[in-house]
Amino acid sequence: MKKSFLKPLLACLVISSLAACTLQHQVRFDPNYNVPITNAQPIPLRIGLVMPETSAMPPVVVPTRCIIGQTIVTLPYDQEYIRLAYEMVKSRFKEVDLVADKASALGQYDALIEFSPPTLDASSVCVLQFIAFWEIFPIFVPPDEWRYTVSVPAKFLDSSGQHALAEASFTQEGWSRSTGLQEAFTTAINNVLLSLTNGPKFIQYAQALRSPTRPQRAPVVANLPASAVSSEIDALPPASISQPHTHAIVIGIENYRQALPHADFAAADARLAAKYYERVLGVPEENVAVLINDQAAKSDFEKYFERWLPNRVEEGDTIYIYYSGHGAPNPKTGEAYLVPFDADPTYIEQTGYSIAKLYRDLGKLPAKKVVVAMDSCFSGAGGRSVIARGARPLVTMAANNVPQNLTVITAAAGDQISSSYQDKGHGLFTYFFLKGLKEKGSDLQAVYDYLRPEVSKVARREYNADQTPQWQEGR
Repeated sequence: MKKSFLKPLLACLVISSLAACTLQHQVRFDPNYNVPITNAQPIPLRIGLVMPETSAMPPVVVPTRCIIGQTIVTLPYDQEYIRLAYEMVKSRFKEVDLVADKASALGQYDALIEFSPPTLDASSVCVLQFIAFWEIFPIFVPPDEWRYTVSVPAKFLDSSGQHALAEASFTQEGWSRSTGLQEAFTTAINNVLLSLTNGPKFIQYAQALRSPTRPQRAPVVANLPASAVSSEIDALPPASISQPHTHAIVIGIENYRQALPHADFAAADARLAAKYYERVLGVPEENVAVLINDQAAKSDFEKYFERWLPNRVEEGDTIYIYYSGHGAPNPKTGEAYLVPFDADPTYIEQTGYSIAKLYRDLGKLPAKKVVVAMDSCFSGAGGRSVIARGARPLVTMAANNVPQNLTVITAAAGDQISSSYQDKGHGLFTYFFLKGLKEKGSDLQAVYDYLRPEVSKVARREYNADQTPQWQEGR
């Protein structure tokens, strides 16, 4: 009796132990940072996803008839391919920026992922059917769907963009019906990412980033290597006490969709400003919205200024706004506009974001204090200012009324330009603004009193130009 009882018991214990071991080994750990691979815990690397226009394949040509004079249908899979790649890379890593120019991304990220143009082949069989058409003429019936073979190549590069840590290409078949083609691309991109992140060179490189002796990256300036320029403000100040009732929107637009001049250093300046807002002004990281380049389209301005911010701000809160990028005047009215990533200065009234509207909307919020800092200018005379083609610069700017709870710090007067500080690798205004925060702390009046003469002095010395930052406060 006892024996018959013990045997099943021992068997259960053994099976349970084996099952536990099996389950334990089923947990997959990321080899780079030794963290479980789950959707909620991505690899803590900052990735620059390089997707230039040449990475997007031309529209897919799909014949819909197999006879002479065939009808041609094009599938605009170029932007869809970029969207799929970006979403999948973003789900795998902690932070991902989509960049169109690899040169401008060098040194700014832990690593780069560069996708090359994909290839796509289509094949099908035409079905010949005789259908009564006056009982004389046969016609061809087009196939119901086409079979595609997609091939997605990509490579992992180090932060300098010079050394390939891993390369991979994956081929997948899909069908034109429903979402078959999208699923084929999704599968191919996913397999490429798995292959890249499991490469031994990449794993070794990523493990080195965990080292406590890892050197700090210097900022990237004007497509030069990261080590070319650095300044004292790149070393972050110590963190202050968190202020839970503070919020910030930080925008940096360096590269524009239209053929506009680069706003040198704007993207890196915005990222650094966000860190200063967190450390010096105590804004919690989860209360900071950072919009960089193509993530700062006009729709993003509307989303964050008109929805995200009003939904978060409560009575007595403090709001900080930072903008680094181009400004533009309306030559007819003199009204000033911020220039989103997708704006066109020729149609600035329709595609820009009105400064007057921004001030009005911020003034309606229940915040106790709103501080807007803008490293931009609106004269149309150059620097960080653009204007419609054919219009004359130095537009007479219309005055903007500042609401009572609003303080605005701008980089230059209305008829001046905002310059870059090449020797420091930052916008001239931003350099002294952040240096002031580092030295003066959260007293913004003291920060302004410090930066105003410094900006003016450097502008005269380096560029033989007048640039006088302005302080405007609602009464």
